[in-house]
Amino acid sequence: MNTLVTLDDVIEAVQEALVNAEAAGEARRWDDLEREAFAHDIATSYVARRARQAIESGATPMDVAAESDVIRRALAAYFHAGKFQVLLEIPDVTDIMVNGPDAIWLQYVDGRVVRHDERIFADGDDLRAEVAQLARRAGGTERRFDDGRPLLVVRLPDGSRLAAVMNVSPTPQVAIRRNVLPDASLDELVERGTIDQAMRSLLAAAMAAGMRTVVSGETGAGKTTLVRAMTEVLPVDTRIVVIEDTRELNLGADPRRGGAVLEWETREANIEGVGEIAQRELVRHALRFNPNWLIVGEVRDGDAAREMLLAMQHGHPSLSTVHHHSALSAWKKLAQYVAQGREAVEFSIAALLISDAVDFFVHLGRDRSGRRVVTEMCEVAGWNGAEVQLNRLFVPGADGRGLPQPHLSDARRSRLRERGFDDHLLLNPDGWWAR
Repeated sequence: MNTLVTLDDVIEAVQEALVNAEAAGEARRWDDLEREAFAHDIATSYVARRARQAIESGATPMDVAAESDVIRRALAAYFHAGKFQVLLEIPDVTDIMVNGPDAIWLQYVDGRVVRHDERIFADGDDLRAEVAQLARRAGGTERRFDDGRPLLVVRLPDGSRLAAVMNVSPTPQVAIRRNVLPDASLDELVERGTIDQAMRSLLAAAMAAGMRTVVSGETGAGKTTLVRAMTEVLPVDTRIVVIEDTRELNLGADPRRGGAVLEWETREANIEGVGEIAQRELVRHALRFNPNWLIVGEVRDGDAAREMLLAMQHGHPSLSTVHHHSALSAWKKLAQYVAQGREAVEFSIAALLISDAVDFFVHLGRDRSGRRVVTEMCEVAGWNGAEVQLNRLFVPGADGRGLPQPHLSDARRSRLRERGFDDHLLLNPDGWWAR
């Protein structure tokens, strides 16, 4: 007799019991905690029954530690991120790359990339089914992962972002980006060496003054972490509208904010091709909800960029991010978006809009050791008839970390001082890095 109780065995037992409870009408009254408690009882009873059967047949049952482990993993898989939950629970992992059911790689916070030896998915069909299940029940809106919609991006219950693709390779492939600093403040980012004290002081004052900032960086640079930390400065009753393609900031999970955060997610069209809600529509609609702050997750197209910049131009305190390689030229990426939108304008006019709408560009990159850091920060100084003019407030040093420059304009210097910024911090050419 096979005495080993597998993960799939326990999940199947839990699923069968919950289906039966739903059919009998019992489970309809349960909240999430009661449902998980019921499932834990079922899993424990199932494993105990298998142990008794092993003993009665003269075989050696699993030890207590192994039984507890398989129960824990089964419940985590069923109620959280499915079979991916095992990978998400590995400490200090920032990226999970599933190149196939038998090819899983993990990237750690120190930059190491290690192959994961444990087999989690039986085959490509098993991997596809697991992703499709997450698409249906994870995130804020139901999504599809099938032949008609072979590309997927979805937020997992822990805030991680899962991207998947199928039908373009022999097996489905998955990439998961974990946020290892979900609740970091600006002070914590100083301690971790992501920003220095001068940056912390300037960003905090800019938020308090309602200034408009665009954070740039490449994939995995830490844009979401920095934006979330910047919002920690705002009073807890601040009315914030957050618009994202896939919910990542998760500001509404902060119980201190008492429901003051509205989190909106774009929606794909259904199988009939209707029901799509685009980023540009949500940005325009958000202004009718009287936000104190508007936060737009990564801007990806011209129409959304135009709507966001118009909101900023009208004075709405705003934050947004853009995928780019430099603060010095991030405005060009936005201008290209606007110039190519459905209501296209000349590039120079797009630049004029940006010069009137944005106060600061902040860029995240990596220092010489590979650590995520703010490398640049620029103040928007005006428009020369063709391009946006910038004052460079922080420039990359020899090791890649941003070093202060005394080029802040008098007008913004005055406003920032009123909000607690010490502009003398910009006079130290070596910066104020804690580590």
